[in-house]
Amino acid sequence: MLSPLVYPQGILARLLDRLDLVFYDLRYVQQNLSLGNSQQLGSPVVLIKANPGQLAIENEIDAIVDASYQAGAKLVVVLPSIADDGLSPQDWLAQRFPNLPPGTLDLLAPYLSMVEVQEESGLKPIKGYGFFFDRKQQAQQQLPQPFSSVNQNFNQLPIASGIFGLQGQNQSAGFYNVIPDLDGVIRRAHLFVNYQGEVYPSLGLIAAANYLGATPQLIDESFGISLQFDQKRLNTGVASDLMIDFSIPYNRISWPRLGMIDENIKRIFRGKLVVIEPPGAPGQSLSVPFGGRLSAGDIQAMLIGDLLLNQHHNYQPVWEPIIGWMLLISVAGLLMLLLPRFGPLWQLLTVSGLLLWFWTVSGWLWSSLGILLNWSPLLVIVIGLMLINLGWGFLFERRQLVQLKDTFGQYVPEALVSSMEGPSSTEFQISQNREMTVLFADIQGFTKISEMLSPRELQQLLNRFFTPMTEVIFNHGGTVDKYVGDMIMAFWGAPTEDPMHAENAVKAALEMIEKAASLSESFARENLPVIRLGIGVNSGYMSVGDMGSRYRRAYTVLGDNVNLASRLESLTRNYSVELIVGENTQQLLPSEWLCRRLDCVRVRGRQKPEFIYQPISQNPIGEEVGRLVKFHDAQETYFQGRFNAASRMFAILESEQPLVGLYRRRLDWLERHPIDSEWDGVFQEVENWDG
Repeated sequence: MLSPLVYPQGILARLLDRLDLVFYDLRYVQQNLSLGNSQQLGSPVVLIKANPGQLAIENEIDAIVDASYQAGAKLVVVLPSIADDGLSPQDWLAQRFPNLPPGTLDLLAPYLSMVEVQEESGLKPIKGYGFFFDRKQQAQQQLPQPFSSVNQNFNQLPIASGIFGLQGQNQSAGFYNVIPDLDGVIRRAHLFVNYQGEVYPSLGLIAAANYLGATPQLIDESFGISLQFDQKRLNTGVASDLMIDFSIPYNRISWPRLGMIDENIKRIFRGKLVVIEPPGAPGQSLSVPFGGRLSAGDIQAMLIGDLLLNQHHNYQPVWEPIIGWMLLISVAGLLMLLLPRFGPLWQLLTVSGLLLWFWTVSGWLWSSLGILLNWSPLLVIVIGLMLINLGWGFLFERRQLVQLKDTFGQYVPEALVSSMEGPSSTEFQISQNREMTVLFADIQGFTKISEMLSPRELQQLLNRFFTPMTEVIFNHGGTVDKYVGDMIMAFWGAPTEDPMHAENAVKAALEMIEKAASLSESFARENLPVIRLGIGVNSGYMSVGDMGSRYRRAYTVLGDNVNLASRLESLTRNYSVELIVGENTQQLLPSEWLCRRLDCVRVRGRQKPEFIYQPISQNPIGEEVGRLVKFHDAQETYFQGRFNAASRMFAILESEQPLVGLYRRRLDWLERHPIDSEWDGVFQEVENWDG
């Protein structure tokens, strides 16, 4: 919190100061502090306070001073009684009562006391006077003895430009007025003021020192102003200011007329420090925290009580900016390291935890040691860094989403691209080994079709073919890898995980066959060649990621299982079917799927035989299942090498059932060409069946 006298330059600095003032008030609310209790018999301070608008007649203040000492008061402090601008009695009356009849001012002025106490008791009170900080007003009487000359210890003191309220000899006096903060609220009191190169002490400091019978001694320290009196050490801020403790108790009694103090309350005065706030005393309504208003007398009573009662006084040490900068640099470095690693939720939790920690530590320093730390710089830095990281993260994720759309937008549905957005979006571009399903589909007999059409007609036909096929793949959560001629390559299980990748691929393949049949009908009506698909599907572990050179890259899959799917697609022509799936895919399908085992083959590049299947339906009827069971029984006999038994079983099967003719032809050929080597169920295709 900057000194209220040195107004900071710039809007940001003013905003930080205002925030510090708000946090200071919140700290009081948190600790359930309230404005001073006016009925505390144990307090060493008693305030005699006039009611608003009340006037004092001649020598009335003198009588109250005497009565206070006679009642056992140890020390009496008297505030000036008229006009905080140093006005004459007539001018003060004219401002306070502008509608008085002519001549009334001259009649009433002699009855207004200017704290000319006659000290009939022989005991002198401590007198209060005031300083101006915005105008020049020279003292008409002798100033009290200065505490010191301005030196390096006092180079940050408030500088006064004028003085008021001095009357008579004033060797035991102090300035009473306090200076508001930027928002016009009183929160602090300065113990010293620089006036014409001399350092003058405050009324509260002089009163507390006299009450304790000690003279304040300046301790020359590198960090701020420290005073020692009566074994009390008093540390202050750089401008010799203390934060006023509004919870300090003091006793308050009403102004006694003619100095007649009730005997019942005289006991309160015994051994106490009495503060007299006479009628017309300046500063009758000063703003204090929490929306309250107090007079200068109330504030002086609290300040004196604070100096007498508290072991630790609330102040902002001169080294606080150094510690503040060190803390800011440390916190900023830590947050710059951590926040980019976290998502929005963890960033919010980290910042909240850090602010809570600082609030707790600063609260302990304040309540235990009276040290006040600034909140606003740390708050601005912490929240600012969080907002910057959130903003940068948002922009970075937007940029990543654009990159993802550039990479995947042509291959996967837009909704799937949006689901890939997030902190882990870059993982999709890193090569990974996953269990996935890959599909190859092309048009059977495409070479013949391409010879029948012109290049433009062929382009239009392929575009009409690729569009619905791609829609089907997208609808089933697939990713289009590439188009090569009439071939489409797609896969499931990347870039996002898909636990049902095998089933989704098979469903897409079956729907693609249906779409191709519908297209063929349209093509036939337009005198275009009809099309028939061949689709190979296989599942297993394969490498997937963003691959290629710096000139051209693509998100694709590689591996032996990918090659097998391509081989299966080429086998569809041999078995006169449009869809063949590998054994891994068949095993990953749910149990309700009915698949026809086509054959056991050894594809190029593999030594191990592979069973291949044709998915038929997801919910087959009983008759269909029965026919397939008979076919599989005959087929199993064939795989076991029992060719004669297999021939009899295939002979009784319906000749129109798919693949029955293929196996009967094989068995006929095997009867004519017995196999010498060990039979593994793989039949090597021959060109001449009749040979």
